[in-house]
Amino acid sequence: MLFADGEAPQVHWFFSLKDYWYAIVSAFIGAMLGITYTRWDIARQRRKEQMLCVKRLRECLTFNVDRLNQASNLLQAASIPNYPLDTGQLNYWLTQSHDILQHDLFVALDWQRYQLDHISSKFVVASNLIAGAVAAGAPLNNAYIAAVRNDLLQQVDGVRAALPPLVNQIPQS
Repeated sequence: MLFADGEAPQVHWFFSLKDYWYAIVSAFIGAMLGITYTRWDIARQRRKEQMLCVKRLRECLTFNVDRLNQASNLLQAASIPNYPLDTGQLNYWLTQSHDILQHDLFVALDWQRYQLDHISSKFVVASNLIAGAVAAGAPLNNAYIAAVRNDLLQQVDGVRAALPPLVNQIPQS
């Protein structure tokens, strides 16, 4: 059989152990380079995702601290906030970062997340009690409302003081 240029195919390498050796070594080197690159790329991508995760966790905590500052101002002005805090997103990002954060920091942040959930529930319940009483035309129990407001203010200020130092402990890129 001849190629288009009229020459016979060169098959001498087919019988050469040296050429087989070079082919095997080249394939092994290529495979090792491919595996090494893939592992490096996966580690780089994982690190990038981890940094995005802790960035979002920081943003979510900062957002909630801002809402707590707003709530503290409302509570000091004899009003009760009628909005929930953003604890759903916080729960998601905190869960996603469980293997990134140090255990003690994770536990402390999870406790503060629980406190935010608790405060959020109290905001909704207290504002619904007031709205329900006003809608029904019933007299408001001002002493009870003041006690609830003071309790909320204590909790809000406690979490407001505890969260910023924890946020500063979250790793940054």
